[in-house]
Amino acid sequence: SVENLSDVLSINHNWIHPSGALDAVRLWRAERRAAEAQIAHLRDEVASDEFGALVERNAALNAGLGEEQIVAMLQLGKRNAERAASEAHALVGGEAAGAIQRLYVEWSDEALMELASGT
Repeated sequence: SVENLSDVLSINHNWIHPSGALDAVRLWRAERRAAEAQIAHLRDEVASDEFGALVERNAALNAGLGEEQIVAMLQLGKRNAERAASEAHALVGGEAAGAIQRLYVEWSDEALMELASGT
């Protein structure tokens, strides 16, 4: 436990490591399903695309990120890992160079495929 001796401001941030990207996507999907269930009573009262937009908006508000933001973050992480793997291979050479970065690329790909599957 922490004891603050004076008033403090604590700033926390959330981040996703490539090893947990797939779990983060699955949690976001669960958040989206919950957001949809919360407004299910509106499904027949609004157009289908409007209902989908409301679900997406509510899920993004609850989770802090929307699907487009998650995709963009995963794609950026993948590109950065690809670049780092390439640089490591160029600097060090050999099969082992950049291995962890290539693993990060694989994990990012898995999470992106999960999002694309829509399940």
